[in-house]
Amino acid sequence: MLVFLASRSAARRRLLQKSGFEVRVIEPPDDPPPDAGCDPYKTALRAAKGKLNAVLPRLAADAVCVAADTVVVCDGRVLGKPQNADQALAMLRFISGKRQKVITGVCVGAAGVGCVCDVAEAQCEMAVLNEAQMLRIIEEGRAVGVSGGYAIMEEGDDPFCRVIEGEKSTVVGLPLQTLRRLLKELEKRRCSQA
Repeated sequence: MLVFLASRSAARRRLLQKSGFEVRVIEPPDDPPPDAGCDPYKTALRAAKGKLNAVLPRLAADAVCVAADTVVVCDGRVLGKPQNADQALAMLRFISGKRQKVITGVCVGAAGVGCVCDVAEAQCEMAVLNEAQMLRIIEEGRAVGVSGGYAIMEEGDDPFCRVIEGEKSTVVGLPLQTLRRLLKELEKRRCSQA
């Protein structure tokens, strides 16, 4: 199945491809960073829907578009995306040894059919990191520009972060079970309108 992905995330693209989808990326406009005191569920959904709505008008009527946005909460604080190595190091120091709630909003839509959206949640736990490990994570490109300041390894076990509840794909940035359910809902909606 061909889907258009409204995201700059290479991890989301790879997740879709590994799940058997043919993927075409249509980059959405940048979304603003989350407000520290925001409702993370509403923020993730609003950002995902904003990406979808920005891209959907550019697609053919029968095209299916997928958009997602991830928000990370640690110690009651909504974390953004560090923009440079210094911010990434500060965020890694903050999340070291702590549990985080990862919330990913997903929207699936097609022109003339509308969209269906939902949120998935996972819990993960970060190992206690030393300075050398933090610098290695930054050098590997797994911290700057990433929600919560850390990108979990997509394949295999991550040496620094483990998922303790929910789907690993939610932590990567696209909850596959939620996506499959939303695609089925969109298809039912499409069939009922035919």
